[in-house]
Amino acid sequence: MNEENSDTGSYLEIIIYVPKTLADPVSSYLTDNITTSVVFEETENSGITGVKSFIKEPADINQLNRLRLYLAQIAEINNIAIPEIRERSVKAVDWEEEYRHSVKPVEISPELLIRPPWAKAENQYKYEIVIEPKMAFGTGNDESTVNCLKLMQKYFDSGQRFLDFGCGSGILSVFADRLEASYIKAIDNDPVAIDNCLENFELNAVAVRHDIIGGSIGEIKSEEKFDMICANIALKPILQFLKSLIEHTIKNGYLVLSGIFVNELEEIQTALKQAELETVDFIQGKMWLTYCIRK
Repeated sequence: MNEENSDTGSYLEIIIYVPKTLADPVSSYLTDNITTSVVFEETENSGITGVKSFIKEPADINQLNRLRLYLAQIAEINNIAIPEIRERSVKAVDWEEEYRHSVKPVEISPELLIRPPWAKAENQYKYEIVIEPKMAFGTGNDESTVNCLKLMQKYFDSGQRFLDFGCGSGILSVFADRLEASYIKAIDNDPVAIDNCLENFELNAVAVRHDIIGGSIGEIKSEEKFDMICANIALKPILQFLKSLIEHTIKNGYLVLSGIFVNELEEIQTALKQAELETVDFIQGKMWLTYCIRK
């Protein structure tokens, strides 16, 4: 361990310059795998965004190597040069406050707005959700979360039961409350996500009967069924838990799967075909795939 860095509270500042359309996926990767928050640095009239974050030193070399592999993967998908990671050691800074100032309201649809607590809506919306973006879990500006919200608005009905599997900030669960769910269960294996979810439930005055639970699929009782399940996670855990997620979906209920890379299309389609599932809706974005399946 580098005791000098630990004592001084130094950080490794990393900046990755990517096309603006890739800023959200890179941001999501960082917050899901390496660090807590990111800051966007816009380069005027260039179409390039700097995705900046800070890692407590000493940095985990394996994490950085996996980040380089991820950047190589998205470069291949988008036919661009592999983005460079620029690094420098800096003294401790209030980077969370810097991040907060970079977060803006996001209009998901003409009816739905996601905003941080300090920002006010310029227009009136039927649904307005307040998300405290401390940890940047699903703050509404990443493609996979936006797709899930759109499918929920289209297929989820008042009075139904909702499972948010891998809840992160709880944004999907809060929207289920706005859509007048009868019961919500939110599950995540990350204690930080659970804390953020609890905070956002309080911010949004979620009153519907609900449970927010740390853990995984084993926390769901075998007899529990849901009208809609959202699993905005990643392909590997989706494949791992697909059978159980299907079992917990009621007959004619909906299973929304997201967090799947576009180059994983063949693998997920093979799995859905083997499970004999009907895809009723499908969104292919720049980086992510989202499926809405009826049991």
